[in-house]
Amino acid sequence: MTERLTIGDVRQAGYCVSGARRRCRELNLDFKMLVREGLPFDVLEPLEDPAVRRSLAVARKRIAEEN
Repeated sequence: MTERLTIGDVRQAGYCVSGARRRCRELNLDFKMLVREGLPFDVLEPLEDPAVRRSLAVARKRIAEEN
């Protein structure tokens, strides 16, 4: 299964939903997909964005705790 960043991960990282929407628009990411099913790590990892990296760290921790 593809690892995905969820809106919950983004919120846990300290970002609000409206800020996540704005950042998705700036980075040309699908906000609706983020909310519905999450965004695949492989799409996000190449981005040089501190907010994305922080959110990915939260997602990785969540996934590690689930396993």
